[in-house]
Amino acid sequence: MTADTLTTVEACLPFWAKAAQPVDLPEGVEVLEVPETMFAGIILEGAETGYPQILSGYDTVADWIVAHGFAFAGPAYEIYRRWCGTFGHPDNRLEVGWPIDEAPDAGPTAGPTPTATPTAD
Repeated sequence: MTADTLTTVEACLPFWAKAAQPVDLPEGVEVLEVPETMFAGIILEGAETGYPQILSGYDTVADWIVAHGFAFAGPAYEIYRRWCGTFGHPDNRLEVGWPIDEAPDAGPTAGPTPTATPTAD
């Protein structure tokens, strides 16, 4: 990607059906409903949020998904829990991971265990 190329960027601002709804969106901005799903992710903090360190977070989650027999159910997400404006900032906190489909009974494996939790409405 360069300054002369166009690309699609997706950003998320969560809202709930029984609360305020987005209105007066700028041209080209649309609401996309993300269906409820399970998500396998890991929290990264500080230097882990910089490049190339962030890649080890993706690798850890992907390895966990495969080792536990889950299936990838969509594109990877980066969820910025706290962002200080600079990659690798010591106060950054973000979650990386994928939506997943449920696995049949799978036994535990050694190593870091990302969380797999259903998303909330």
